[in-house]
Amino acid sequence: MRAAPNETLGETLTVSRMQARVLPPALLEAAMRADATQLPQLRGVDLGAQGYAVLRVTKVLPRELPSGATPGGPDPLREQYAQAFAMAETEAYLEALKKRYKVEIKPEAKVAAAAAAASAATGF
Repeated sequence: MRAAPNETLGETLTVSRMQARVLPPALLEAAMRADATQLPQLRGVDLGAQGYAVLRVTKVLPRELPSGATPGGPDPLREQYAQAFAMAETEAYLEALKKRYKVEIKPEAKVAAAAAAASAATGF
């Protein structure tokens, strides 16, 4: 390939992390790790029992907007990630507090708290 860098490799694909189930994980990871400042870039990937793959990254495209999103508007996927990250941070903080102050929440208390929250939400 170094002697003939323009030689065709076969099928041309546009890949994204959303296609994680379509491509072998090692192949997708190699494509995503290609340096966008040094294109075209050749990569070889050992696929184990499936063999060996050679890929050439020729272009890096911006991420596609999720359906329903408008350019320049709020990005639902980014908001979803931010919400998940904030929830994980909160849970980690609460676990650290529980550990520091040696607090144990018993299952009966969890059931009572859930019932109280449900009745507060319905107004009864």
